[in-house]
Amino acid sequence: MIERPYLLDLPSKQSTDGWITFAELGALIQMPIKRIFWIKDVPKGAKRGVHAHTNENQLLVCLAGSVHVSMELLDGTHTLYCLNSADQALYLPAFAWSELTFQADAVLLVLSDQVFDEDNYIREKSKFKELQQNYEAGEL
Repeated sequence: MIERPYLLDLPSKQSTDGWITFAELGALIQMPIKRIFWIKDVPKGAKRGVHAHTNENQLLVCLAGSVHVSMELLDGTHTLYCLNSADQALYLPAFAWSELTFQADAVLLVLSDQVFDEDNYIREKSKFKELQQNYEAGEL
């Protein structure tokens, strides 16, 4: 079964001295977090990602600016999200080919359920297309 991406609203509270946004493991976030990283200073219009993972799920949070996320799933479904709010997270499941287009001054926080492992990456679109064909043939 293919996992689908989805948006997750993160709770926020305002006080006289600003906003706080939070997410608690187990309550709102259902996956263990093993790695956290952020991406910044990407030129406007540049793409990051442009790969899929075989065994990694991620949550993407745009802390500043905006990032457009294009995804393609094994069943050929295409989705497009615009992340432009620090109180929303996008769930990016394994086996989703993603391309992230950064706008000016965007900062993207990524929470991952895996430590970095190069063997977990599908970096060539042709290999992803092969996996799609295997999925359609019932071989995955």
